[in-house]
Formats: sequence, structure tokens, C-alpha cells
Amino acid sequence: MECSLAVQSFSQEKLFTSVIKDLVKQGWSVQQNSLPEKLLQDLVDEINYFDNKQLLLPAAIGRRHQKQFDQSIRSDRTLWLDGRSKTQLVLLDFLEAFRLNLNEQLWLGLDEVECHYAIYDKGSFYKRHLDAFNGHETRVVSVVFYLNKDWQEVDGGSLKLYSAKDIQAVSTVLPERGTCVCFMSSEIPHEVLPSFRSRMSIAGWFRRQSTIEKRFGL
Repeated sequence: MECSLAVQSFSQEKLFTSVIKDLVKQGWSVQQNSLPEKLLQDLVDEINYFDNKQLLLPAAIGRRHQKQFDQSIRSDRTLWLDGRSKTQLVLLDFLEAFRLNLNEQLWLGLDEVECHYAIYDKGSFYKRHLDAFNGHETRVVSVVFYLNKDWQEVDGGSLKLYSAKDIQAVSTVLPERGTCVCFMSSEIPHEVLPSFRSRMSIAGWFRRQSTIEKRFGL
């Protein structure tokens, strides 16, 4: 009950409506003040706790048998959220409401959400890429929440979103605490510019299960 109340105290509908309007219009959305301050602080406390326990590990690119580690492409550290704490349950409850709203408004057929903590240490980056894997476009909508207070342009670490139709950036987003970015996973290339201080975020994806996943319960 506490998890639901914590999320309900924040106005979800305004965020969901704004994101959906932007996704329909341009395929991406940037929103400020996307989560309650208490939840943001709880997430910061938890990611710091796990980082002190050395549980965030170098992130891979690719999925399953195609997974590989290449720090010339991506050099952040991650830890998947699995509902192990009340803080994670609050966020996952919020994301589930988001998933249902996306399905109701856009008929996307989203089955689930997956997400992880990410830390970009000083000098870390993620080169331009798409979130949907070639031939396995189960990731439909990407979502990022930023956890960093007092972030300035000189701190680097901005997220650059590109148009699907040309090489020009359509938006450069500072990873400022409370900012949420959503975009269509198979349509919007993006990159994380090198960060000049430690940068924390949560990256997630609203997914459709593949036929194989549904058949074998993966």
C-alpha cells in the first residue's frame, strides 16, 4: 500500500499525457519534474549503497548470445532492478502504470518493463546507437530518469537525441535530477557524451515479448 500511495501522491496523468503527445508528434519527449522528490532521493541513496558494495558492473552491448563488452563503445556501469527493495517497487509500480497508459493510448502491445541503474564515471560515455537490437526489436519505448543535482553544461554527460531521418541532433538533454526522457527505441538514435563527473540515471525499456520468449517463458 505504501508503494502505491507514494506514486499516487505525484501527478502521473500530466506526465503521461505530455509524453504520449510528444511521442505521436516527434517520437521523443523530454519532461522535467518527472518523479516525486522523495522517490528521487531514495533512488540516489540506493544506487550509492549498491555502488559502495561494488555491485554495479561494466555494461554490455547486445543481448543474450550476442552480448559483448566493448568499452570503446560504452563505458558505464549498471545494475538491473529486480524489485529487491521498497524503493524499487515504488518505481516499478510507477512504470507499470506508465506501460498500461501507453498501451491504452497508443495500442503498442507492451508486455513488460525492464530497467537498470547506470553510473557514468568521469570520462565515461556511450556512442551513438539504437536501443532496439537488429532482428529483435522487442524494445519499443525507451525511458530514462536522471538523478543528478546541480548538473551544469560544463559537467558533460548530456544525452543527444537524433532524428531518424538525418544526422542532426534534435535535442541535447542535461542529465539533471528529475528529468525524464522517452523515445521510440527503434527510431531515435542517441548517445551519451563523455561525463566529467559521476553521473547517475535509470534506463528502462517498455518491451513486447518475442514469440520465442512467450513460448518458453523467458
